[in-house]
Amino acid sequence: MQVVPFMITGFALNDEFIIWTRAMILVTILISYGLVTTVDGTFNTTRYKFWAFFWITSCMLGSMSWMHDGFLRKFVADHGTVISWVIVITMVVFTIKGQWSLAVDLFRHFMAGDKTLKRFRSQLPRFLMLFLPIPYYWFVPSQAAPVMGQDPVLITQLSGASGTLVVLLFSIVGMSIGLVRTMLGIRPRTREVQA
Repeated sequence: MQVVPFMITGFALNDEFIIWTRAMILVTILISYGLVTTVDGTFNTTRYKFWAFFWITSCMLGSMSWMHDGFLRKFVADHGTVISWVIVITMVVFTIKGQWSLAVDLFRHFMAGDKTLKRFRSQLPRFLMLFLPIPYYWFVPSQAAPVMGQDPVLITQLSGASGTLVVLLFSIVGMSIGLVRTMLGIRPRTREVQA
């Protein structure tokens, strides 16, 4: 979801770097999601195929609309500051709400002794895709309307990368605790279902 506002920003600023990096992030997210959520790493259900088709089609139609619709370009140009604020707020809320719950979930998963690394591995490309553009936007800010005096693209990159880093760190701590528990022979606590 966070890729779509970024792509809009890229088209609004006519910034090819933003457009191409967001397209690559979208492809990475779709592939990672397919690998993580299915047993054999394929898009084997109608639901997965639908959402992959939906996001790819939305990005294609969005870019075509941008090229041919003057009203859309004028709207984005006139409301650049509001759009920048909405993008930053959306990313920060997503980082706090979504990434925190994932971090806690993976921490508990590994602390309980589960050694499945699929969800952890999917965070590595996500972290790299969010972290690597940070130096670029630090030294070459985008032309987007500033938010709190800073480049909104840089703020959202920092927010996303920090959220993913928290997920990775919580996972590593959970793995370490789970490993120590296993070595000491401590069985993980299970929740009892009450009737």
